[in-house]
Amino acid sequence: MPAHPLARVLRLGAAFLLTAVAASAGLVVFPASISNAYNGAITLTVSGLDSPGQTVVVEKFYDSDGSNSVTGGDFLEQRFKVTDGQVTSLGGRRNLSVPGDEDGSSNGSIETKVYFAKEEITGRLDGRYIFRVSPDGAGFTPATGNLVVTQQDQGGSGLQGRVTAGAVPQAGKIVLITSAASNDFDVAGITVTDGAGNFSLKMPAGNYRPIPVGPGFVCDLTTAAATAVTAGSFATSPDALLAAAARTIAGTVREDAPPYTGLPAMTVFGQSSGGAFALAFADAAGNFSLPAAAGDCAMGVLELPLATLGFLSVKEFTESSPGNVTGLHIDLPRATALVYGRLSTPANVPLPYVVVEGRPDGFSQFRGSAITHANGDYTVGVTTGSWRVTASVPGYLIAEAQVTVNSAGTAVPRDLTAFPITAHLRGQVRDNLNNPLPNVKILAQDYQGTNSMGFTDANGNFDLGVYGGPGGTAKRWSIGLNQGSGTSLNYVSTVVDFQVVDGTDINGISYPVHLVTAHLRGHVLDENNAPVGGFNAYASGQNNNFLNGCNVQGDGSFDIPVFGGNWQIGINNEGGLGLLPQANLPVSVVNGTDQNGLVFHVQHTTGTITGSVKNSQGTGLGGIQVFANVTVSGVAYANSTVTAGTGSYSLPVFAGTWSAGVVSADLQNQGYQPVQNQSVFINSGSVIVDFTATGGQSFGSWQAGKFTLAEIGVPALSGPQADFDKDGISNLMEYALRLEPKTSDAGGLPVPGRLPGWLTLTFTRPVSTPDLSYSVVESTSPAGPWVNIAAPFEQVATDGTTETVRAKIPVDGTARKFMRLQVVRTGP
Repeated sequence: MPAHPLARVLRLGAAFLLTAVAASAGLVVFPASISNAYNGAITLTVSGLDSPGQTVVVEKFYDSDGSNSVTGGDFLEQRFKVTDGQVTSLGGRRNLSVPGDEDGSSNGSIETKVYFAKEEITGRLDGRYIFRVSPDGAGFTPATGNLVVTQQDQGGSGLQGRVTAGAVPQAGKIVLITSAASNDFDVAGITVTDGAGNFSLKMPAGNYRPIPVGPGFVCDLTTAAATAVTAGSFATSPDALLAAAARTIAGTVREDAPPYTGLPAMTVFGQSSGGAFALAFADAAGNFSLPAAAGDCAMGVLELPLATLGFLSVKEFTESSPGNVTGLHIDLPRATALVYGRLSTPANVPLPYVVVEGRPDGFSQFRGSAITHANGDYTVGVTTGSWRVTASVPGYLIAEAQVTVNSAGTAVPRDLTAFPITAHLRGQVRDNLNNPLPNVKILAQDYQGTNSMGFTDANGNFDLGVYGGPGGTAKRWSIGLNQGSGTSLNYVSTVVDFQVVDGTDINGISYPVHLVTAHLRGHVLDENNAPVGGFNAYASGQNNNFLNGCNVQGDGSFDIPVFGGNWQIGINNEGGLGLLPQANLPVSVVNGTDQNGLVFHVQHTTGTITGSVKNSQGTGLGGIQVFANVTVSGVAYANSTVTAGTGSYSLPVFAGTWSAGVVSADLQNQGYQPVQNQSVFINSGSVIVDFTATGGQSFGSWQAGKFTLAEIGVPALSGPQADFDKDGISNLMEYALRLEPKTSDAGGLPVPGRLPGWLTLTFTRPVSTPDLSYSVVESTSPAGPWVNIAAPFEQVATDGTTETVRAKIPVDGTARKFMRLQVVRTGP
């Protein structure tokens, strides 16, 4: 069962207001109160400790019974420790997810921060919270404080109703207000019922389902009623129904190493195969008791509270035992390394208080998470291995960043860029019998790790936000079904590409899919004929026009739904496991007839072919594909990669005699001649194979590809200073910025901008331009004089062939400054 979206959506948060202070300690919180829509930091200051360097325990309770004191009816929402003068670090980098003493001194007082992102739902219950600070051991009398969280006004809109169980109103039950879509568990709000079982929450206009939870009860998600909220008025929902749980699943959330310490205040969720949902709150020792229906129950632990303690979360798992369960251990690892960076837009605007997630390659069960700070900085706790780090921000798309952590105790940098959605792909999904497909997940992907996902409506219509390429150029997107679960399993996606330009929607798309009529089943085996799993298998069919896939299980088995025709089987997401797959395996399929007993071979890599691709002047060529192939026992294997901006590359391989080469088309696209393949024997370790390309891109070769022979004979049309398309950009500048000389594309000109204390100029250029020199000139007047300055170019983004760079000059606000790009032709 795929991971429940609630694992991302429900997070714990806290805010605090001092009402009572012990004689020997003080507690101050800023801000002292928040609404349930607050996103940001809350600073907690504890003073008057017993001694410098003391450790305190921070706990937060929800005052369920309204007693204004911590009683047995209150559930523990958060618990962590902070030591005076200490913060948590790994690899020399502060772990921003774990609270520490921000004042940096062992001085008898502590200043620590707790962060709210929109996903932190249960910390937004309207009502009173009781916050308690105690010594870790003997010492000062615990100090307590209160916070009343209020509901933010939504223009008079909201949802109200009642929670019942067997027609009996249920007081003090938490109510999650979720999206009305049955395929979406996006929690938009949270509240609690009063003494008569009633609830009322201010909400913006939309369609919602109230989902109640409480000890001993489950809620059936399949029958939960949806209600539309209109602007300016409260809507009343039908009774939200609770049912008595058929059983309980009890256990402990704990560290996975001795002494197996329990992890406090975790929130455990569960959903039965029939749709019965429940929550449970662990106590200070990590013990929980989850209500459940009969049958399988998919369980998980919310991520952000674990990150606060320096632990990873667990992927959803299934508890299949019949009847009541006791002694279930949810064992979680401590983060042993960090991935850190900054989340910002292409204009370098930081995105604060956003959840960043780390997911390992393959199907490891653990996850890391974090919240960005005010400047967009984040640190995600991870372990060794290959990780994919990304975030989700409404109105933006963020590519997954591939990160390899080689050893424990290290911190690996990786910034994330959030690209604003500037265009849409809209249309309808229909099957090969012309039936529309409602309620299926569909996604657009750009072949560079960026995905945009949504669901079709009742008529199969979809709307996917995307964006164009840099400088007004087109960007390639492909759409397809998300074929991991549900109705999508009955269909095979069509491969359809679109060229997207900023500001231009593509509407009226008729996207066809095909009904499944057969299956490809088999096993993935390594060089020792041992089964291997933990990655994806795919089948590409009908001249690459259709695509489907599945997860390869731990026993190496795969099952790919297809239909009649010719297919190619391959695997992906295996890189982090050190495996190299064979070339795609061809299979012919007849409708209604499954193909069973298929074998797909992989080998473990034991060495590396490294080197570079450079021109005859010694300049590295970026964006060039390098490959190596070999045949073993009649089975062909190949690996490939793309050179970095310096021209360097690295190809993992296994023992054998390989043929290494460079893709000729990539060289020719940059004006170079093809190079010869090289034979290389490798057993283990690393072997260096360098390639030198002759020729090179020049204005003359670019000119020959853009103009006719007749036009080339007229310098006023095709010369470097001519402007063929009359868009105000000379042909030389069109060449320098990778624009089209016969198409008006002023949108590709350098873009000015501002950063604190800086004036910036951002533009896109080829990675390799041996015949051009780029520099920035500045002046105090648009009329000049212009002075050449040594402004460095920092890379913002690259696809290997082109790069977006930014230059900046300092400004202090006392005098006007202007800057512009200067390009000088240095070659023929």
